[in-house]
Amino acid sequence: MNLAEVLFQSEIRFGDGIAVTDLGTGCVLTYQGLAHEARAIASFLSSQGVRAGQRIGLLAPNGAAYMAAAFGLLAAGACIVPIAANLAGSEVRRILTEIDVHACFVAPDTGAAHGIATAVTTGPCTGFSFYWTQQDAPDPDGFLAMNAAFVRFTSGTTAQARGVVISHEGTLARVNASNRVLQITEHDRVLWVLPLAYHFAVTITAYVQAGAHTIMCPDALPQIMVDAIRRFAATVLYASPLHFERLAGLKADSPLAGLRLTLSTSAPIRRDVIEKFEAVYRVPVCQAYGIIEAGLPC
Repeated sequence: MNLAEVLFQSEIRFGDGIAVTDLGTGCVLTYQGLAHEARAIASFLSSQGVRAGQRIGLLAPNGAAYMAAAFGLLAAGACIVPIAANLAGSEVRRILTEIDVHACFVAPDTGAAHGIATAVTTGPCTGFSFYWTQQDAPDPDGFLAMNAAFVRFTSGTTAQARGVVISHEGTLARVNASNRVLQITEHDRVLWVLPLAYHFAVTITAYVQAGAHTIMCPDALPQIMVDAIRRFAATVLYASPLHFERLAGLKADSPLAGLRLTLSTSAPIRRDVIEKFEAVYRVPVCQAYGIIEAGLPC
């Protein structure tokens, strides 16, 4: 199976429903629109010679274009190696070398394109560049048989960060397991502020499978987040402890009554932050915890 089919099934089920609103660029894509853009990117990548199983680095900021690029890479059969935009050049080079990345697909203004690059000329990914790094890099024994969707780098909490291979089947199993608890549906509107390089694989796939509306908020200042929650009547907030701490520091004029689910992830959240947030907004805070190798079990 291929995770791009999750999007294409949602295209059939939710069609004109909004898949993503990008507050940074103003781009709004329905499920039909997102699927169309993903197919266009897949066609572009195939025209560059991308073959199934090749490891392609993806470096781009949060936004609708990232979602189109990621699903396009998956639809082309590539294995995505997400590269966070805030990494130092030495860290990026280590990832490209350790994972034997075949090529990179990078957003404009990242300063990452090298050598002979071909750019996308239409759609939300306009200006994204594709270039080969090691086109003939060998595949490790058994890699293709794994049907890899992502090679995700860990946070390096116990040692140096390392790449973890996640299959299409494994990612979908995690999506289904997490949504048995979270119960995301097409009626949910999710305010999103976390880096997609670390959180796309399971979380965004889960929102797309459910037909939810993801609101990409590139500016994580607390007042902007609160204004976006109110403007879009967001029902889900998935953020880090730092976001919750900053939000709790605001003097809110009214509770965020529309939020049915708030999840703190990426690090432990302090009890005092939870209590202050709940006192200000009258919304309970849940903590999501997991590891890349095993998904989100709690």
